[in-house]
Amino acid sequence: MSNAPAIRLAGVGKVFATESGGSVTALANVDLKVMAGEFVALIGPSGCGKSTILRLVAGLDQPSEGTVSVHGGAPEALSRAHKQGFAFQDAALLPWLDVRDNVAMPFR
Repeated sequence: MSNAPAIRLAGVGKVFATESGGSVTALANVDLKVMAGEFVALIGPSGCGKSTILRLVAGLDQPSEGTVSVHGGAPEALSRAHKQGFAFQDAALLPWLDVRDNVAMPFR
């Protein structure tokens, strides 16, 4: 087994724009290492960034700053190679995609 982390967040920040033209900082300077076979739980109140971290690791979002790697590579590259996936808790459509692109998402 390698000593390299399976999941690594280094100096990760994520800022979201608001409808009023402002911004909300969801994550700031997050460092996280998860080794292969390690069990990790993200626990915290609503709005603390748990889902944002999962979306970054899955490659569904990009960090505003810092880097995210999964097994040494970019999360979106692993998703495109069908080596990782993401299961939503509730049925969900990606609002920035049209119907065709939402349906085709698993085949990318």
